[in-house]
Amino acid sequence: MKQDTLGHCREAVAKLDYLLRNHPAETAEELTDAVRCTVALRDRMIERRRAIDGRSDGQDRRLRQVNSIVSAIVAGEFPLMGIRWKRIEGARDLLKQVLVEEETDQS
Repeated sequence: MKQDTLGHCREAVAKLDYLLRNHPAETAEELTDAVRCTVALRDRMIERRRAIDGRSDGQDRRLRQVNSIVSAIVAGEFPLMGIRWKRIEGARDLLKQVLVEEETDQS
């Protein structure tokens, strides 16, 4: 995975870390940025999978994880009442795991 993709992942983690530490009243910008960065990560993972013209169990699993991360962030952003901080935290934790695995694959 190219360095810019890992940068997207790191940026999304940083945005979610900020939100979880500070619980700001206004979260739309940071959550939107985190979703945007995570979608960019997903798109690059899809491009890479297509480029190698094959399946990798590890890549497929991480791609499913990233899709669920996007869903969790969006669901956390648009609840009926208040931000769902546990969902955001779970998404951030899973994103950190994906980042470690992607960095390991690059080594």
